[in-house]
Parts: sequence; C-alpha cells; structure tokens
Amino acid sequence: MAIDADTFETARTKLEEMGFTAQTDWLPVRLEMAGGPGRWVDLHPVRFDNAGDGIQQGLDGATFAYPAADLVVGSIAATRVPCISHRLQHEVNSWPKAPSTYLWGRGDPVDRGAS
Repeated sequence: MAIDADTFETARTKLEEMGFTAQTDWLPVRLEMAGGPGRWVDLHPVRFDNAGDGIQQGLDGATFAYPAADLVVGSIAATRVPCISHRLQHEVNSWPKAPSTYLWGRGDPVDRGAS
C-alpha cells in the first residue's frame, strides 16, 4: 500500500494497536506487517510534492514515481478509497528488479474499482 510518508508513523501506530507487528523492515523503502493468519499489510512510504506527484524510495538508490494523474479513487465493498490507477498498478506489477529509476507517463485517471 502506497502511503503518504507524512502519515506513515500514525498508520504504523494504528496497525500496531490492532496487533500487527513488523515482519520485513526495509524502511525507507517498505515495511511489511503481519496481524495474524491471512492479515498482512505492505506499507510503501511516498513523499508528495506541491503538484501531488509522489516519489517512493527503492533499494540501491532506485526511486519509484507516482504521478498525480495516476492517483485516483476506486472502491472496496462499496466504500470509495484513494488508490493508484489500473495502468499504474499494471506497471508496478511488471517492474523489472534492477533499474535505477522508474517513471511513468501521465495517463488519464480511471476509476476501475478494486482491480
């Protein structure tokens, strides 16, 4: 889950209060937490600029871009939630493992639900 780095510690504290504990701590890249069987969350802190574009730190100096145009609203069980676009989700899941920088073009915002 991409999360605003400014709210990361609050989210982490809330998850700890719900019984989640750190399992994989690669901060500032990611923090994977477990809350029991089948309960996992993988937090990726993202820093946003004034234009709404985000950058996530990666391993070995890599960075991952979250263009504002790809920050959209979807739904989970009829609840509207902020998320990344279907296009960006597809790109994130097809990242090669070693490049130094990822930057995607700006696609049209798409509400694809919980795709």
